[in-house]
Amino acid sequence: MMRLLHITAQRPEKTGSGTYLQAMMREADKKDYDQAFVAALNQGEEFAFRGDREIAFYPVYFLTPELPFDIAGMTDIMPYESTKYSEMTEDMLVRWKHSFNEVISKAVEEFRPDAIICHHLWILTAYVRELFPDITIAAVCHGTDLRQLVLAARFAPYVREGCSRLDLAFALNEYQRDRIVQEYGIEASRVHVIGSGYNAFIFHREDCKVNQHSVELVYAGKLNRAKGVLQLIRAVDRLDFYGKKIRLTVAGSGKGEEAEAIFAAARECRHEVVFTGDVPQDRLSRIFRDSDIFILPSFFEGLPLVLIEAMACGLRVVTTDLPGVKGWIGMDINGSGIIEYVEMPEMIGVDEPSEKDLPAFEERLKEAIECQYSRLLKHENSDLEFVYESIKKLSWSGVFGTLENILDKTIEQKGES
Repeated sequence: MMRLLHITAQRPEKTGSGTYLQAMMREADKKDYDQAFVAALNQGEEFAFRGDREIAFYPVYFLTPELPFDIAGMTDIMPYESTKYSEMTEDMLVRWKHSFNEVISKAVEEFRPDAIICHHLWILTAYVRELFPDITIAAVCHGTDLRQLVLAARFAPYVREGCSRLDLAFALNEYQRDRIVQEYGIEASRVHVIGSGYNAFIFHREDCKVNQHSVELVYAGKLNRAKGVLQLIRAVDRLDFYGKKIRLTVAGSGKGEEAEAIFAAARECRHEVVFTGDVPQDRLSRIFRDSDIFILPSFFEGLPLVLIEAMACGLRVVTTDLPGVKGWIGMDINGSGIIEYVEMPEMIGVDEPSEKDLPAFEERLKEAIECQYSRLLKHENSDLEFVYESIKKLSWSGVFGTLENILDKTIEQKGES
């Protein structure tokens, strides 16, 4: 049985890529793979992956004498205190690489993996390729890495050179696959679309609440500008559903000026806005099942798994028309009326909308929410069982099965060469 070492430069939780990492480990655990993983924590913290088999954890600790700064995040606004890659000094980078080198080298020496799976096509993945040229190394692109090529452009040449030599790169959709080939110079034959999945045991439609006297809207994700949360609150402020109470639940957290601007807009909103902070997945599922419409107003995403999680809980969805999402979702779901796409505002950067187009975008967002609520009232497309069958196919077991097959063939071919 293959021995897998998983590596991320971030925390193993609290982010979408952390959810992905743990899901892959969970699926591999079900198939009795031997596994170990490397991830970042702050000094004094602990983390344990709960699986059927023992999985060794090799943590890299931050806020220590060796690494006296916060964990570096793949987005500039993380759900925890973090360092921006764009602001890392040369001394910080040297310390960062040295610490990861020590821990990963120890993991490789003790665990002796057949393959390494890195998360994000970014600095650590390029460094791992440099350190271990003879081990099969694959990396999962989460979209934020493509964004960092622009935001922290001084690292781009090193990242591109190292990642171009990966044995495999996994993309979340066809659009992202094309970007990876173009941006990193990885041969197209080594870049494969595996998508993303959801946990069907957590996200389901059992005990869904029917709201008679209120309209329950929900958003889940980080509280920052790139997620469009400010525009969502402004759109909600304009809603009026025949005198019914309107409430927006915001699940997630953020830091700094961007989060404060969101809190300020919520205080001024005519309708109630409830902030839950970070919530575990079982609690998020309950919030979804108590709600009517899920809204993702984001200006940038890798692959928004939360859309599938929300639909699996019986919610109607409003989302920006993000690149690659329609292809991933599929024709059955797209044509069912359960999901409504909103045209993006004009963009002047990777995740920076043009200010002049934001009022029109907020109006489009408002109209899409009204459209979904109208469908809800009329019970349009009420026979959606075929949609839920399509949703079930987007599970983590299917994603890992695809990854497993591709990785097996690559290791076999590498052994023969």
